[in-house]
Amino acid sequence: MRATIASLTGVLLWLALGSALPAQSPGSRPPARQPSKVAAMILSEIEKLVALPALTPESVAQATGVSWTPDPASSTPLYRVLKGTGAAGRPIKASELRLPVPGTEARGEILILDLVPGAGLTLGDVVARRGRFADIDVPIAVAPPTEPVYYKYRLGTGWLSFGVTRPALRDVVSVVIDRTPAG
Repeated sequence: MRATIASLTGVLLWLALGSALPAQSPGSRPPARQPSKVAAMILSEIEKLVALPALTPESVAQATGVSWTPDPASSTPLYRVLKGTGAAGRPIKASELRLPVPGTEARGEILILDLVPGAGLTLGDVVARRGRFADIDVPIAVAPPTEPVYYKYRLGTGWLSFGVTRPALRDVVSVVIDRTPAG
């Protein structure tokens, strides 16, 4: 049922976006629209994070300039949570790294990056770089209007998701790298 709703919602959003996204056939790359220099830099940083063999506090800090603080209040028996703040002049406002607790059934890391307002990355930039998305997560009807719509790309294990503002469906406000295997 969820997949059907997501598929229907994706079709409706695709139709509503009209010419905001480049037309393309299944499996093809979009035309040669190039992201701005700022968007290309942000997308390159995200690709470096995706390419990391593991999302550790050290590797993410080195790639992004984020400094980490343990967050026991947000941690669970399955995941240890670290909160981060972005370095000055970088596009990351805040971040969260969820690390599986050894000896539990939790698998894979989750990295959530909140971008500074007006960071310069749009959904059109993402589609131009990565091609058509594989899935969409739409907030429930009672969610606040600030809750983004997530456009998702499948990774080898997990998902790369770009949270886009509503209702314009234009500016990317968050990025999630979810390395948890599908159940």
